[in-house]
Parts: sequence; structure tokens; C-alpha cells
Amino acid sequence: MSYSSTTLYAFYDLGVSPISFDFVSFLVCAEQARITAGASDIKFVIVPFEAGSGHHDNKQFDATHGDWRLHNVVVPMCNLLSTPSGITICGSRKEAEQIQQRFADHIFPPNYSVDTPLERHHTGWSIIAAHRGEVVHCLRGSEQARSYARQWIDQHAGGKKCVALTLREAPFGTFRNSDIVEWAKFADLLRDKEYFPVLLRDIDTALDPTPEEFGDIAIFPEGVFNLELRVGFYEECDICAFVANGPAQVCWYNANVRFLYQVTGDWLDQKPTPFNRIGIDFDETPPVANHFQRWIWKPQKAETLYSEFLRLESDLETSRSDGTYDTKLLPVEDYKKPLGFLSERFLNWASRAFFTSSQEVALAQECLGDKNLNQLDGKDRLLNLFNTALQANDLEKAGQYLVMMKDKLGLSSDICVKMGIVNEAQGNFDLAIDCYRSAIELGENEPSVLFRLATTHTNLNQFEEAAAIYESLIQAGAKSIRITVELGKIYEHIRPQGVALQFYADAAKNGINDDTISQRIAALS
Repeated sequence: MSYSSTTLYAFYDLGVSPISFDFVSFLVCAEQARITAGASDIKFVIVPFEAGSGHHDNKQFDATHGDWRLHNVVVPMCNLLSTPSGITICGSRKEAEQIQQRFADHIFPPNYSVDTPLERHHTGWSIIAAHRGEVVHCLRGSEQARSYARQWIDQHAGGKKCVALTLREAPFGTFRNSDIVEWAKFADLLRDKEYFPVLLRDIDTALDPTPEEFGDIAIFPEGVFNLELRVGFYEECDICAFVANGPAQVCWYNANVRFLYQVTGDWLDQKPTPFNRIGIDFDETPPVANHFQRWIWKPQKAETLYSEFLRLESDLETSRSDGTYDTKLLPVEDYKKPLGFLSERFLNWASRAFFTSSQEVALAQECLGDKNLNQLDGKDRLLNLFNTALQANDLEKAGQYLVMMKDKLGLSSDICVKMGIVNEAQGNFDLAIDCYRSAIELGENEPSVLFRLATTHTNLNQFEEAAAIYESLIQAGAKSIRITVELGKIYEHIRPQGVALQFYADAAKNGINDDTISQRIAALS
């Protein structure tokens, strides 16, 4: 096996990264790293998790299913990149380590090593790149894939304009799925106006009978199981319509796909939207999008989809007639935000979320890192210095910056929460607890902060303290599935088995239920 010194080696480590469409953000960021390094091509290196365990998170897929998705979802994405690329699926972490050690100066993510793997699949990284004005539209369908797609359309559409409708019908996060009734009505509206709608279903339902609501609609399962053909088909269609799903995310980075992107589930209903964690706020369209790539921040309704479809179709016809089509394939400049603004958004999301992710902290730091410290105002400058000190594990300096914040700015509850988030992400749980308690003393009473305090106690095996906080949240009326699950796990650990079982059963009876709670009831029964 030979390797080139002009090649960038991009390590996708399944110890910390999912076998899913999230790989596309890693792909885009690796291409940006290649351009910056002046490398001629990319070699993607897939690093296995551990022998027999498949991948880093087996909740959604078992090892067999995960292996199928690796070869049929992750690997084919590399062929969508216009830059020459190759892929090595390592048989062991030792094999990956040998590649990494040989080309330590030509790797992505920066500072990656097999012993201390880094993740870069978080979509926030590619969103930041788009706000910087970097070229993120780097994916294309191959000429042959488009040829096969055009052949299918010519044989089936009867000269009508083809519209691809891609459903989400996942068994997890079902609240984000397509509303079958509304999408079937949308398909009928298209047919009534002489368009040719085509259905692409979820991978795990693509071979099931078509939902009766769609009648005799055309289906294209070939595209569901062949990613290159799928993307070629999307490019050849007049317009594509998606809900928030993996195939849609691939199209974010392809300028040649004209689409409507219907936001669904908690992405749409929660305020702030969970899209904040990747840098997108409610009713925004991110700067990865061009003029023909539209986001819809309204409930799933056939009439809304059809209205937005007609508006996009009209704009397409106008641009083709007046010669502006090609220029409108570029990302929309007006969608960009200042990076300091994005940094605050990432940190604010981390402070609200019911989980800890060092990625949001790293994303916030990445945004601020683009500025000279002298250009930042007092608060941002001190936060930048504080985060930098923590990332360097220099707790003495971090403590000094805390004192400066308190003296110069006043130690607000907001700053305390952010400090807690950063400390928790760094594993400094004792410091995190102090920060969260300070925030609470300063009047911060959001359930998310109490939840974080409880989880931090759990990380220190202080189960009774954590249980008391979760119980107080439930007594105050909280009906979060996450709170219920976490308290149930603690009861399983520190209480008789019957207590945990009764707690789960009572929760389910009161309408607080999901697959995890059902599984725990079954396991304890």
C-alpha cells in the first residue's frame, strides 16, 4: 500500500462518530482542510470502533445494520466529492494508527490520533465555514448517475416536470417524521397541475407497500438504496421536497439541487429551536443555501408546501428567462451572520440544553478565534481567554479570568452557567457544580440548569444529591422524558428494583413514555 505526501488523510473514527448521513459535514470540512493545506486529494480513513461492537452508538443500529450503512451510506458519499478521493476501511485501530503515525503532518481533524480520537461530524463546523464565505457546495452527482436518473424520468414522467418527495419514516425521533396525510395531499395538488411527483421513502420502509394515502404515485426505491443514483436523480428533478432528514442534509452542499426543506418536530416546535446547536435559529435559512434552496418554518400542511413550491417554480422560470440562473446558484450573502454572534448562540444553546457537548463549546471558541482579542469587547474577550485557558487545561489561569469577570463585569447568572458548561465539558465536575450553584443563587431557576447540576452530581457518583434535584423538578411539574429516564437510572442503582419499576410504570401511565422507558419496564419486569 502506497501513500502520497500531497494527500490529506481524513480520519473518520467510529469510536466517536456515527454511521449516518452526519458524515456529510465531516466530508465538507475535510475538503476545506484540503484546500487550506494545498493538498491535491483526500484519502478518507475509516477507523473501526472495537472488534465486535460495530460503532460508537448502538442504540439505533446493531452491528450488522451499522456495517450495511457504513458501506451504503457513508462510503458512497465520498464519491460525491468533486475532488479526487479514496477510502480505506481499516480492519483494526492498529492499522489506522500506522497510517496516522506515518502522515501526522497531513491529517484531518487537526491533532487527531487513534489514542485520542476527535469528532468532526457536528454540522456546526460546516455552518461556520459557510458563514465565513468558504465554498461548501462541493458535492455533485456523477455524470453517469444523472444519465441513469434522466433515463428513468424520461421513461416514467411522460414529459412532465418531475418533483421528488423524500419522506422521513424513522422508528426513532418519530415526531420529526413526515406527516403522510399532508404529503399525500401535496402530491395530489402537484398531479392536478400536471407535475409528476415521485416518492422516495425511508431506507427501512422503501420496500414496504406504499401508504394508501398516496394512491398510485410513482416510487423510486432504486434511488433509496444507491446514494449516487439518489443524488443524480435529485439534480435531474425540477424541484425536490424534504423534511429534516439525512438525504436533505447531503443536498445542502450541492448547488444543483433545487429544494424545499420543511422543518419538522422539535426543530420547529421548540423555542429556541434545537437547530441552535448547529448555529441556526428559528425562521433562518443558513448560508449553505442558494436562492433555489428554501427552508419552511411552518407546520406541515399541503397548502403551505404547494404555495412555497409555486413560488420557487416561478422564481426558477424567471431566472432562466432573464439569464440570472447561474449567479443564483451561489450561497445567499444575506444569510450570513457575524461569527461573534454565532459564538454567543452556541454557548447559549449549551447553557440551555439538557445534555453536555464539548462540541458546542469548541464551535463557540472557533468563532471567536477568528477575531483578534483586542477587537473583542470586555465580555467576549474574557470569555475567549477563559475558554482558551480551560482548553489548555490551565486551571490556574482560568481561575484568574473568573476573578476578572467578577470584578469587571459582575458575575451574572448567565456567565456562571456558561462557565459551568465549559467546566463540565472539560470534566471539571467540582468546578461545574460550584458554577451552577452560583447561577442558581443569582436567580437562575431554569429547569435546564438544575438538570445540568443533577447530571454533574451523577458524574461524580453523588447519586442521592442528583436524585433529590430530579425529584424536585418532577414535583415542580416537569414532564421531561430525559429527566424521567435519568432519575429512573439512579433508582435502579440506589433503590430496590421494585421502586424503579413502579416509577417507570407511573411515568408511562401519566403519558411520559418513549422506547427507552418501555425497554426499562420490560427489562425490570
